[in-house]
Amino acid sequence: DPLKWIKRYASIITVAHVKDIAKAGTKTDEDGWDDVGHGTMKWKSYMAALAGTRCMHWVLEHDKPSDDGRFARRSIAAARKF
Repeated sequence: DPLKWIKRYASIITVAHVKDIAKAGTKTDEDGWDDVGHGTMKWKSYMAALAGTRCMHWVLEHDKPSDDGRFARRSIAAARKF
């Protein structure tokens, strides 16, 4: 549970490694990963929890995007809304 980890380590979190998981059976060509904010992870609640930490940077990752530009555009746009 990411919220438990965020709460437990809130005083030392300075960077968050951010990934998203696609809905089951989708994005098989991308090994089941999705653009950040477009998958199954509850990023609004995670980012709200991270707001209470010293986190100043997010590392957005996708292990196998079929389109790097799409991943970057959609993930950055989603992250700005959190």
